[in-house]
Amino acid sequence: MNRNRLFCPAQAELAASRKSVVLVPALLFMNLALAVLLSIQGGPQTSLPAAEPVAQARDGSVTGLFSRREHLSSFSAALEAMKAAPLALRIDLPTWVIAEWYGGKAMDTAELRRTLDYVTKVLYPDGRWSTSEVLNLLLETAAVETAMGEIVRQKNGPALSVWQILGFNFEGIRSYFAKRDPLLLERAMAFYNPDYPEEWNRIHNIPWTAAMSLLYYEKATQGKFMTRLNSLESRGKLWKQIYNTPLGKGTVKRYKQRAREYVHMEVETS
Repeated sequence: MNRNRLFCPAQAELAASRKSVVLVPALLFMNLALAVLLSIQGGPQTSLPAAEPVAQARDGSVTGLFSRREHLSSFSAALEAMKAAPLALRIDLPTWVIAEWYGGKAMDTAELRRTLDYVTKVLYPDGRWSTSEVLNLLLETAAVETAMGEIVRQKNGPALSVWQILGFNFEGIRSYFAKRDPLLLERAMAFYNPDYPEEWNRIHNIPWTAAMSLLYYEKATQGKFMTRLNSLESRGKLWKQIYNTPLGKGTVKRYKQRAREYVHMEVETS
């Protein structure tokens, strides 16, 4: 089984030439909803216009299937039902993406950086999160939390994954973005592999847990984490405040040491 195969909602633009795309059927549900509505209104039963492929516009808006609303303005109730119908695109991740990790040794920093760059481009196709500062934040967090993936489950503790995310934070992130930015959450959930249990995704799924780690920073700072990434020192302070918390045993000095050792390939001498 190809574990690089994931479900990705509304990401046709991001699916490169090597990705296969299949639109999950929603037309039967749409036609049924229209038929019920029109039968109640006593009007003639007509079929929906042919649906166009869903695409992700550069500005983040979804185009395609819902672009014909002007032709269906009298069927608002049916359109709402159509919007609620499940839509998804099935894609294959590039083979070079680190799809899963089981610990035991540190990951190759260059390979992980490349994977994280791909993840950030899925989250925001306009590239706003695909900066060296954001990638360094994720890499440095992995370095200080798990020595770049040497462990994937906290010893005698509840934290999971290379980024050591707590179980209730997985739920909190989903709940928060479902209300505040459902499209961003949808993109993050593109990396969730439904062929495996929730626990497997929380521990071993590298693209998804990386996305959830970044969304945690976004949530905890109310969208302002990007303003605090201009230096290693500032990223260390952000990690200490938001991720490790004042109650944690971690220090900014330790963050910088691990970052230099695993990410920037320097040895702290002082």
